[in-house]
Amino acid sequence: AITFEYVRNDYLDNNDKSDKIHSKKQENAGGPGRVSFGYPWAARYGSYPDATLLIANMGMHIDTLQRYQQHLTNFVHTVENMSRPMDFFVYRTSVPGHGNCTESTTVPLANASEFARLHVPRYQWHLVDGFNNYTKQTFSHLRNYKGKNNWMVLDVNPMTILRPDGHLEPPRDCLHYKLPGPNDYWNHLLYSNLLDIAKLRGIKM
Repeated sequence: AITFEYVRNDYLDNNDKSDKIHSKKQENAGGPGRVSFGYPWAARYGSYPDATLLIANMGMHIDTLQRYQQHLTNFVHTVENMSRPMDFFVYRTSVPGHGNCTESTTVPLANASEFARLHVPRYQWHLVDGFNNYTKQTFSHLRNYKGKNNWMVLDVNPMTILRPDGHLEPPRDCLHYKLPGPNDYWNHLLYSNLLDIAKLRGIKM
């Protein structure tokens, strides 16, 4: 049997109590004040007796690259200290919104150059490339220098920036997607990547 569980913690903090965090208005990011959530996950995850696939992401709730680096580093240390060698750890990259999306946007973009030409950055979307690059560097270090081959980056950014269609509530919300929608393909990518890894390791699926 397979069990799925979801815990929302926008900063991946290792907290030990149920917590609703009201964030301050992010003047520097040009965005409105927003509510972030930090529900406990670490103790719960550490108590699972079986091999576990842990998938994480911080979304768009952090307003500086320095803070993102700090939170990601703390998350990695938290998981490393749990010493769960049978588990597999996946971090999904972040994706900026499409600032010019409308109800009539129904056609995907042709390539990343078209996205760059049409992109209208809002809030802290301009920080996404820095977030993702730091994540890739961190996980590359884990694999290449620490021998942790059970850490993987799920890079959904390249394909999702091509999807200005399907957003939740254009033009007001050009970040989140409807379901079903473009982010369903994230699951396809995850499944394909896991199959490739299993094949390389000689594991029959």
